[in-house]
Amino acid sequence: MNSITSDKEGVSLEDFREGMKVMGQIAKGMAKTRATISFYHLMGTTIKRMMSYKPETQAKMKDYMEAEMKNPELYADIMAEFGRTWKQSDQNADGLLNMREFKTFIKKNNENLKKRWGESVKGTAKEDEKWY
Repeated sequence: MNSITSDKEGVSLEDFREGMKVMGQIAKGMAKTRATISFYHLMGTTIKRMMSYKPETQAKMKDYMEAEMKNPELYADIMAEFGRTWKQSDQNADGLLNMREFKTFIKKNNENLKKRWGESVKGTAKEDEKWY
């Protein structure tokens, strides 16, 4: 069980997106003090991890995040990719991700980030479990 969905094992896409909105609000506040870092909806990253990225990756992230905020179509494309990745990871198609499916989602999402920025989150299995 997790704290979001106490009646079923797993995390729904809707609940995860709601959590991402909260993280986005936190990130906006943090961006003022960390001008070179932008925080992407991709659950699983931390400021510490992002600061370990190469400067050119940080610059790509910052530029991409700024473009995303200014362009609703780009944002919609990112959210659609996120939703597709979620659904591809939901192997039993119940709308919830169990721990195994969540780890698959994190891996696939990191592959998407690597395509976009040239680098992705360098988390551990234990860190992924912590985010679940």
